Amino acid sequence: MALAVLFLPITSLPLLSRLMGGTMVAPPSVVFAGLALALWLPVILMQRQLLPREFAPLAAFAAAALVSALLSFFILIPPFKRQSSPGEMASALLTLVIGLACYAAFALWYTRKERFVWLFRLVNISGAVMLLWSLAQLYVLFLSGREYPGWMLSLQDALSTKSLLTFSYMHRASGFTFEPSWLAHQLNVFYLPYWLAATLTGTTAFGKRLWHISAENVLLVSGVVVLLGSLSRIGLLTLLLLAAYLAFCFTRFLARRLAKRFRRPQAAALAIGTGLFLLYLLLAVGLVYGMSFLDPRLAAIFNMEKIPSDQFALARNLNFAERVSYWSVGFHAFGEYPLFGVGPGNAGFFYSQAIPTAARTLPEMLKIETQMSSLPNVKNLWLRLLGETGLAGFGLFAAWLVVLWNGAKFLQSQSAPIYRTVGWMGALALLALVGEGFSIDSFALPYYWIAFGILTAASFAARREEADGLSVGPLGGDNA
Repeated sequence: MALAVLFLPITSLPLLSRLMGGTMVAPPSVVFAGLALALWLPVILMQRQLLPREFAPLAAFAAAALVSALLSFFILIPPFKRQSSPGEMASALLTLVIGLACYAAFALWYTRKERFVWLFRLVNISGAVMLLWSLAQLYVLFLSGREYPGWMLSLQDALSTKSLLTFSYMHRASGFTFEPSWLAHQLNVFYLPYWLAATLTGTTAFGKRLWHISAENVLLVSGVVVLLGSLSRIGLLTLLLLAAYLAFCFTRFLARRLAKRFRRPQAAALAIGTGLFLLYLLLAVGLVYGMSFLDPRLAAIFNMEKIPSDQFALARNLNFAERVSYWSVGFHAFGEYPLFGVGPGNAGFFYSQAIPTAARTLPEMLKIETQMSSLPNVKNLWLRLLGETGLAGFGLFAAWLVVLWNGAKFLQSQSAPIYRTVGWMGALALLALVGEGFSIDSFALPYYWIAFGILTAASFAARREEADGLSVGPLGGDNA
C-alpha cells in the first residue's frame, strides 16, 4: 500500500507498458494496489466484514457496464480498420476492473485514524518528489535556455514512455506523466484536494510546523505553480472550479455573518454575495488573461476577431475542435442506443459516422484516418459513460458520486480533524472530477479511484465510531 502511494506520480512506466502490450496508460500504483487487495480481500471475506454502503451503487454500475457489453453483441457495430469489438470491450472492462481494484484496496485498508496519518505522510512525500521534478522542468524551460541536461533526459526515459524532447514538453511541465494534461489531472483530482483540505482544517500529517507554516501549505502553493506551468486548459478550468466552490463557501459564511449587522439581513447578504461574486469573476478572468501570454491557445479566447457564428468554427479557432470532434463520437453513440449504450470500449467504432464533416480536414483527424490503426476514444468521461453504458450506466455512476458527496459532507461535520480533512478532500476531488472528466476518459488512471477510496474508508470508519459511541481519541488533535 505504501508503494501504491509513492509511485502515484508515474503514469506510464516503460517496463509495465511493454508488459501490457505498449499501452500509454501504465501506472505502477495499480499493480501494487492490486497485489495488496489480492492479499487482503481473502482475510476480509473470511472475517465476514461488512462492506461500506458506498460499494452498492458502484457494484450496480459495474453490473450495468457488463450488461451493456453483453447487449452489444445484438447491435450492429460499424467496422473500423482491423479493430475487434470483443477485444476492445475486454480491454475496456479490464481498465474498469483496475479502477475498481484501486478503489476497493484503499476503501478496505484504511480503517483506523493512525493509518490515515501514515497515508498522508506518504502522499506528501510522493507529491514533493513530483513537484521538485516538475519545478526543475519549469526552470529549464523558462530560465535555462530550454536545453535539458542528459541526466534529466535519462531519468525521464526510465520513468515515462515519452521523452522530454517531445514537442509538447518543450514549453510545458509534465512531471513523470505521459503528457502535461495528466500532470494537471493528478494534481487536481488527488494532490491539491488534500493539500487544500489540510490547509482549510489546519491539520498536518507531520505534526510540526515552521513559523506556523505546514508542509501541506508549501506543497499547495508549489502545486498551483506547477499546475499553471502544465498549461493545461482543462486543468486551469478545473482549478477555477475548485476556487469557485471554496469562494462560494466563504462568501456564504461571510455574507451571513456580516448581514447580521444590518436591519435587513437577507437583502444585505444578497448584496454582499453579489459584490464578492463579481470580484471573483474579475479575478478569474484576470488569471486566464495572464495565462494567455504564456499559452497561445488561451490567447485566442480574447481575440474578438475569432468569434464566428458557427460553433464548430469557434472551437477550431480556439484550438479546441479536435476535442469537440471526439466528443461527437460519444454523443452519437448515445443517440443511437440511449438506454444501455453500445458497450464499453465500442464508442470509437462510430467514429466515421459521427465525426463532423468540417473536422475531417483537421491534422489530428487526418492522422487517425491515414496513419493510426488504434481505435479513437471519446476523451470525455461523461460522454463515454453515456455512449458506452447509456442512461443506465451513467445514472448509476452519478448516483455513486452523490453517495460519495453525502459521505464527504458527513465527514466535514465530524469533531475529529482528520475526518474533516478527508471530508473536504473528498468534496474537492469530486468537483475536480466533474471538470477533469471533460478531458480524461480512462478508468485505468488511479487518482480519482484512490481519492474516493480514501473518502469511503473514512466515512465508513466515522459512521462505525458514531454507532459504537467511541470518543475521538488521541488522534483527534490539531496535528492529526
